[in-house]
Amino acid sequence: DSTLEETHLLPDHIYFIKGDPQDPKTLVKANIQHAEKILITADPDQTEEHADINSILSLIACKGIKSSIYSIVEILTSKHSVNAKHAGADQIIYRSLPISNLMYDKLFSKEMLN
Repeated sequence: DSTLEETHLLPDHIYFIKGDPQDPKTLVKANIQHAEKILITADPDQTEEHADINSILSLIACKGIKSSIYSIVEILTSKHSVNAKHAGADQIIYRSLPISNLMYDKLFSKEMLN
């Protein structure tokens, strides 16, 4: 995220890198090549359409560096869920679900579910 300044709310085992999630330099700085999973969330300051497009572009950037990374992507519109799957999303989270618990469960679960 390029808009956040502080990350004091994150657990010790989660690291925050400020930057553009679509920029390969930011992803390398975040050591994506060593990550097992990624969680891409929708930008609440954009329209649903633009947030989905940016989430999918971030996914493509991540998969371009590490195609095997397990990806969990928040999608806001039903039409873009298919596009996210085409781009390589392993799981899609829809905003209408109890999002924070679901994201945590999916990010730290041992199982890789569809």
